[in-house]
Amino acid sequence: MVADPTQYDDALSTDDVFDLLADQRRRNALAVLRDRDRAMALPELAAETKARCDADPDRQAVEVSLHHAHVPRLAAAGVVRYDGSHVELTDAATQLDPFFELAEE
Repeated sequence: MVADPTQYDDALSTDDVFDLLADQRRRNALAVLRDRDRAMALPELAAETKARCDADPDRQAVEVSLHHAHVPRLAAAGVVRYDGSHVELTDAATQLDPFFELAEE
């Protein structure tokens, strides 16, 4: 069941969604978080994100880009919670579900 995006005070616009999903590493990180459905330590998220794309550099480079660019962007949009060491999806991340479901078809 897909959540109704209008239930969120800060519903993501279509442009926001496409912006968040425009980067392959960010999509892969979100996919990992969706699959695990739990908070993950950043190094673990980086390793699993790297494993989804052979073109990614070493795990440390993935971790640095997640920490400095991708996770803060997702947190600013309200779809993840990040405390500096662990990342987890928020309920607002369900607004992205229809786009992942389309990609999986």
